[in-house]
Amino acid sequence: MPEAGANSGTRRAFLDSIADPMRLRVVRFLEENERASLPELAQAAGVHANTLRPHVLELEQMGVLVSERRVLPSRRGRPGIDYRLAEGWSAAEADYLGIAELLAAALGRVGLDPDRGGVGALPDRAPRQL
Repeated sequence: MPEAGANSGTRRAFLDSIADPMRLRVVRFLEENERASLPELAQAAGVHANTLRPHVLELEQMGVLVSERRVLPSRRGRPGIDYRLAEGWSAAEADYLGIAELLAAALGRVGLDPDRGGVGALPDRAPRQL
């Protein structure tokens, strides 16, 4: 994850890339498993591989994932591609600023203004509990 002092535009773009629930499931799966193929990631995310493919490509372009050709025991067949988290990428478990920014990016994706803050930022249809 980019450092807290990094360019806020870069950091926001990075957080936007994992704010999608499907992408977040992929990242969490790869945190627990060293590497996985697209079908394995799709199963973990609960979607078809063709649905997940553009999300995985976006994560790769943002530098969150790295793809590697799988070494086959024989020379037959097309080698598969495995994905893993990029070197130096760490989860935001202990990075509360990162978690807050991730939440803000997710709120922005659903049309809420994270800068308004508080209960007033919630749409009328949402329950208002403190």
